[in-house]
Amino acid sequence: MEQGNTRMEYETIIAAYEAVEGADAVIRDLKAAGVPAHGIGRHVKGAGSASSKAESLGAFWTALLGSKTEERDARIYDRTLASGGAVVTARVPVEEAEGALAVLEAHHPLDLEERSGGHDEAEVIALAEETLQVGKRAVQGETTRVRRYAVETPVEEQVSLRRESVSIERRPVTGSREVNEDAFADKTVEVTETNEEAVVAKTVRVAEELVIHKDVQQDVETIRDTVRRDKVEVESVPETKKTANVRR
Repeated sequence: MEQGNTRMEYETIIAAYEAVEGADAVIRDLKAAGVPAHGIGRHVKGAGSASSKAESLGAFWTALLGSKTEERDARIYDRTLASGGAVVTARVPVEEAEGALAVLEAHHPLDLEERSGGHDEAEVIALAEETLQVGKRAVQGETTRVRRYAVETPVEEQVSLRRESVSIERRPVTGSREVNEDAFADKTVEVTETNEEAVVAKTVRVAEELVIHKDVQQDVETIRDTVRRDKVEVESVPETKKTANVRR
């Protein structure tokens, strides 16, 4: 930032707090003290940190602060975020740094020296191990389809049918026989033949049933796979110098 021909010098101050609420209170007081919001940083779990990047430990915090950050301090900042705490940074003009520093210290930041344990810093590394868990699920197998359809089969039966026929017989009459009164009158006689013919009807009955069952059997299958587990290598590292509660 430039004002006229004078370049204003800035200083970045950083402090770690056990609870996010404490960090929020610090930010509120920094704003009340006149520190602009764009100059205040609030870092909590889930935000970028040195431990979540492929770059060397401390590179993230060094880039953030603009100065070399010791690996021990970077670890403490990362562990603070992982445990639900927060890290607050304030970038202020050099002449206002003391006031901002007082605000940060008034809210009791973490003691980096105490957290690091001096030169006997304890670092906890979680070693993960996979276990194989085999479950079961239903998958579709072979399908059996049963289709019912009708076929026609020729059959025959014998039946006795009665048939009538009319025949005319003439026979002579002998002796004297009285003639009827309607003699010589026209007369018509009709005789109707009655015959029998076959009548076909069909009845339906259940002749057979088809019962479909599903048989269940248990098979034992051996599952082979690989599982991973973490191993650790230990190497000596140089000692680091002690730091104060609040870094400037």
